[in-house]
Amino acid sequence: MITSKVGDNNAGDFRAYSAIENYILPAVLRTDPAIKTPPFKVENYRKITGKYRWAKAKLNLEIFIDKGKLFGETILFDGKFELFPVKGDRFMCVSKDIGKFWLDIIEASNGNIEEIKLTIGFSNISFKRKRGLFFGV
Repeated sequence: MITSKVGDNNAGDFRAYSAIENYILPAVLRTDPAIKTPPFKVENYRKITGKYRWAKAKLNLEIFIDKGKLFGETILFDGKFELFPVKGDRFMCVSKDIGKFWLDIIEASNGNIEEIKLTIGFSNISFKRKRGLFFGV
């Protein structure tokens, strides 16, 4: 059984899901192999940088480059998190707040980034790319 305090806890039940995925299941199943990341060239990832919005909860996500590394930031977690490429459209992310989670890029047929999906434990959150000044109004 896992409980989580709702008040004053931005990550809410995501911490519990993250604990299950990052600690409990790997300890029981021993199925978490070492992840090998491909060589990182920051210019290959510039097109995913920008601002995204999870409309359901009215939360923002920003993907940005800082000192040659790729980061994301949202108020769901305490501070920014780093993105490590696993393959072209998938990243392993590490947050001090909740540990490891996944970020997937969903492209439109024209090659533009349409959506960013965060997978935290057993939950998926879809952030749509912000367009223009009046997004979400």
